[in-house]
Amino acid sequence: MEITLQARGLSKRYQTGEGVVHALRGVDMEFYRGELMVRLGPSGSGKSTSLNILGGLDVPSSGTVRLRDHDLTARENVALVTEVAASPMSTEEALALVGLTQRLDHFRTRRLEGIRGA
Repeated sequence: MEITLQARGLSKRYQTGEGVVHALRGVDMEFYRGELMVRLGPSGSGKSTSLNILGGLDVPSSGTVRLRDHDLTARENVALVTEVAASPMSTEEALALVGLTQRLDHFRTRRLEGIRGA
C-alpha cells in the first residue's frame, strides 16, 4: 500500500514556567492511502499535539513530516485541508484568499520553543 503521510522522530517540547514539558518523544507514524486511523490515549499523551503537527498547524521541535514524497510546505499544509473539503478549492485559490500566494512553495521554519508566531 502507498504511504500518504509519514512522521519520523517527532518530538515536541514546550517551555513552561515550571520547566520543559515533553509532549512527544521520538514518535514515528505512517498513514496509508484509504486507511482509517484512530488515536486513543489518556489526557496529556500527545494526541492533539501529534495531530496538530501532522495537519501542518504546528511544527515539531525535532523530526520530519512528509506528505507523499515531500516535506510539508505551505502548499501541502493547505492541500491537506482542501483535499477533504466537500467542495474543495485549489491550494492556490485558498492561499490567495488569505493573501499568502507568495508563500505557496515556502518551507516551514522551526520556531523558537515557547514563542508562537515568530
